[in-house]
Amino acid sequence: MVEFVLVVPIIALLFFGLVDFGRVVYAQNALVEGAREAVRAAIVPVGNATAVAYTQAQYDAIRTRALSTSKGVTVSASGVTGDPTRGCAAEATALGVAGVNDSVSASTCFYPSGVASGSKVVVNLRATIQLLTPFISNVVGGPLTITTQSIGYVQ
Repeated sequence: MVEFVLVVPIIALLFFGLVDFGRVVYAQNALVEGAREAVRAAIVPVGNATAVAYTQAQYDAIRTRALSTSKGVTVSASGVTGDPTRGCAAEATALGVAGVNDSVSASTCFYPSGVASGSKVVVNLRATIQLLTPFISNVVGGPLTITTQSIGYVQ
């Protein structure tokens, strides 16, 4: 009976540690898929538009796709961002085209090199995962923040 009392906590810690590890791996894969799908949404025009543009409707389509395809992971709207170099309005002005900043993340831009065919599209996703095992959570310093980035090119 003494051996059982000594071994059960170790086995339980290993079991819940594996469960936490599995949840983190799943969350990472879900974020990667969400970022990929968001880039796919970013490379095609929204609605009746004939070209991709620096519009809030385009940014909302990117964000909606990222949030809807990151199944099982809680991602806030502010966790979906673009390239952090500068906002889209500044980028559009530098390129000589009209554009507005994203209302959710004004200091980032999904289109850091323009919206013309062949231009780069950047989508970053960030989520915080709360671990189930308190001991492991204390060892790693609390909840884990997982980030991923997907890059594509306008068609």
